Amino acid sequence: MSVLVPRLALSDAAYRRGWLLRATEQKARFLIEQGLHPEQVLLGTGLLTLSQYAELVKAVFGLTLERLDQDRWSLRGVSGELPEGVEAAVSEEGEAGWLVSDPWEDVVSVWRTSVSGPMCFVFRSDLLRWRRRPEPTDFAVSAWWRTWQGVRATEARICVEQGVGHVWVGPDAEPAPMLALVKEEVPALQTWFEAGFPCQAWKGTRISGVEGDLLEVVAHEAAHPLARLVGWQEFLRQPRGVLLCLAPDAWLEARLASVQEVAQAQHLFEREDLQRIHPRDPQGRELASQAALAGISFCWIEDAPEETGWIRPLAQAGVPVLVVRRRETLHGSAWEAYHLSYEPTRPAARR
Repeated sequence: MSVLVPRLALSDAAYRRGWLLRATEQKARFLIEQGLHPEQVLLGTGLLTLSQYAELVKAVFGLTLERLDQDRWSLRGVSGELPEGVEAAVSEEGEAGWLVSDPWEDVVSVWRTSVSGPMCFVFRSDLLRWRRRPEPTDFAVSAWWRTWQGVRATEARICVEQGVGHVWVGPDAEPAPMLALVKEEVPALQTWFEAGFPCQAWKGTRISGVEGDLLEVVAHEAAHPLARLVGWQEFLRQPRGVLLCLAPDAWLEARLASVQEVAQAQHLFEREDLQRIHPRDPQGRELASQAALAGISFCWIEDAPEETGWIRPLAQAGVPVLVVRRRETLHGSAWEAYHLSYEPTRPAARR
């Protein structure tokens, strides 16, 4: 059977489920016939989500695709040549197994009948990224890595722009010149951070770009000053009043990502669970203030307001307001968390 048959079956199944228009499916079919992989065509172009693609594989081939845990598996050596899309690996528990992409293709199907051991069926893009993952020593001895170790940051962005590898540190609007990279080094460095080096300290999120992916890396939980401040974390567990986050960084935004965001402040009145709102104009702030006065607890995000007097009337009205803010100092970002209180002015005593 031609390798095209199972690959084309995926685009056809997407059309039959109503996920692709006929014209789009025909274009996708043409690209696959020209040699592109279905993941490149259906996922790389944004036509389908990862869950939709996995659902198609399950429906068409009866196989379950999983996201490859980059940290759990390490490469192991075996004798003999393996089919394309297959790697021998050992888990962090010490169990030998196989990482397999495209398990429905003929060569891989035949190979599967001749070997033993657990198999993990994974997305092809995940397997390719895992193969490119460098070892920690690849960068540990470089001048770049020595420079990076001297940078105090809890967030950074790494990408290629205008043919040069750039690194933005913290909230800086301009890339750090001492961390510039050769363009060809960027993919390996991004994969290195995604793999969790050093010491599982970073969490990476890829954002598609024109010249290459942008990787946003955020320090893991214990590596941020806010991790030592418990008040705002208690609020997320037992919300009461308003959690006001002023100029949050990517680390804090990642911690708040589990809280459902509402697009408009009036939606705060429609649900009872904890929500977050990011007002963009005075009207949005006014509606959010009304929700707070009505006793609704929520997270309030503000980018970098110069004046925060508009929040004080809530404290004056008895609404508990917990403020988390970042201040820029000569030594970097400083963080604080405090309850906004209001002491009524007492009238002067009569003489």
